[in-house]
Amino acid sequence: TEDSSGVYTCAFDLSYDQTISALSRVTARQAVVTTSSGLTPELIVGATITLTCNVTDGAKSITWYKDNTEAAFEAYDEVRQTGTSDDLVSEVYFDIADSSAGIYWCQANYYDDFCSTQETFESENVTLSVIAAEPKTQPASATVYEGAASAAIFCVFPNPFPSITPEIDWSFNGNVLLSNGDYYANSELIIDGAFLTDTGDDITTTLTITDIDEDVEGDYTCSIQWGTIFITSDAATLTVRSITTDP
Repeated sequence: TEDSSGVYTCAFDLSYDQTISALSRVTARQAVVTTSSGLTPELIVGATITLTCNVTDGAKSITWYKDNTEAAFEAYDEVRQTGTSDDLVSEVYFDIADSSAGIYWCQANYYDDFCSTQETFESENVTLSVIAAEPKTQPASATVYEGAASAAIFCVFPNPFPSITPEIDWSFNGNVLLSNGDYYANSELIIDGAFLTDTGDDITTTLTITDIDEDVEGDYTCSIQWGTIFITSDAATLTVRSITTDP
């Protein structure tokens, strides 16, 4: 363990009250990788993550690897000492892309006055999983008849940030509906709607439109936002058919 590090003395008592001793230095080294999103992060495209490699006691350099290949990052912090200790820290941070999925670890190189031969040791692996920036279920187009009591459209999003309450919007022909699901044009109520959101492992949002007439026919999209991260669905077309009665 780390507490085992130190200088050990082995002493032998000889005759005539003489003693001989030998010194041995033992250094317990450890490399640990942590992430800003937990041990097994599942991240959405566009999010940002920080990986931190902390190496105890005397490492000279740190190298990052991804999927058995030395990793290069566009943005990173220089390797630094931690305060007055001999620990070495390397932080890398980057925006998540589809290609970011993989297994990451760090390798420390060390040598000192007691062991001039350069040695290496590796941290345990951290696996990053990436979620596509798209709905898990796209809203589906539908056909309803004029005068129907209601029509419902829903879509399902991933929930990569369960501790954050997202902002969810529905749009009609490119116009964002009010938070209560209504839409007005020229002060006239066009869509009498309401949307309900269920949050769990996924996020399901359902738009319900009442008092169906030809004015509600059009394209509907749903979108979700966590800070600067957006997902917008494909458009679902609601078609309204009139009912005719033969004379």
